[in-house]
Amino acid sequence: MNEKLPELSRPEFDIMRILWKSGPLSVREVHDQLTLNYKWAYSTTKTTMDRMTRKDLLVRESFHGVFIYKPMLS
Repeated sequence: MNEKLPELSRPEFDIMRILWKSGPLSVREVHDQLTLNYKWAYSTTKTTMDRMTRKDLLVRESFHGVFIYKPMLS
């Protein structure tokens, strides 16, 4: 199968790269790694990751009351 990869913004690509490297993470864990390059509030990271979930780039699962995000693309 030869599916076309979706267009990713720079922040989306950076989030995907963090998840590809580290595995499933919470928003807090991703946010802590993003602060090296972005001066975002935590809520901006959460909003971006929720949008990525709606775009089927990420999948969100609840683990002991915390949402964990995994990439849908490899």
